[in-house]
Amino acid sequence: MSSRPDGCDVSPHCLDCPLVQCKYDDPTGYKLWKSSAWDVNIAQAHELSGSVTAVASANHVSRRTVYRSLNRTMNRTAKL
Repeated sequence: MSSRPDGCDVSPHCLDCPLVQCKYDDPTGYKLWKSSAWDVNIAQAHELSGSVTAVASANHVSRRTVYRSLNRTMNRTAKL
């Protein structure tokens, strides 16, 4: 296990980290966790604005990227 006394961008301290495994030990798991968090933020922004175009513009991504993100969020929610 990689343990850093000063933490990383996920958490200021390793013992307080929300990840199951350190991002340095499991880069793929970290990427999925980060992507999932981004998708949730996109879904929340869409819920507030109601506009895919506004969300895309605010996040400097294409409308298609927003639609993909919303689709992933809906699929994760449906599996729960």
